[in-house]
Amino acid sequence: MLGAHVLKTWSATQTSIALSSGEAEFYSMVGASSEALGLKAMTRDYQDELDPWLYVDASAAIGVA
Repeated sequence: MLGAHVLKTWSATQTSIALSSGEAEFYSMVGASSEALGLKAMTRDYQDELDPWLYVDASAAIGVA
């Protein structure tokens, strides 16, 4: 939001079915990273810098990455 104005909204459906919990955690980590980079680019267009961070505690997803 910028003041009282909504700048972007979206919805998503499940794109793939994971066969293990580690694979599901990896898919969610990649998806969150992709959305964060998109939001960073959008805020740069509005001359406002966003520096996203991603904290992951899933050792299986970190190992795959």
